[in-house]
Amino acid sequence: MLKYLLSAIVISTVVLSGCGNEIPDKNDVKPISWYVEHPEIRKEMIKKCRDNPGEKNPNCTNAIFADYEDYKGPDTEK
Repeated sequence: MLKYLLSAIVISTVVLSGCGNEIPDKNDVKPISWYVEHPEIRKEMIKKCRDNPGEKNPNCTNAIFADYEDYKGPDTEK
């Protein structure tokens, strides 16, 4: 029983370690669609970008566009 419990803890730790809500750095550029799907990280990225507007970071642009996409809703033109 203890063996199964320890195995479950180890597996859970490994699986959940990849689920962090870390803000991507400028070398890990995320697309707009990714920021639409991750609103909490998007908000954190926009805050970080506003704190340092002189930094050239493509994630800032993508997060801002994702915020606009999320605000206006799905594209209805086809």
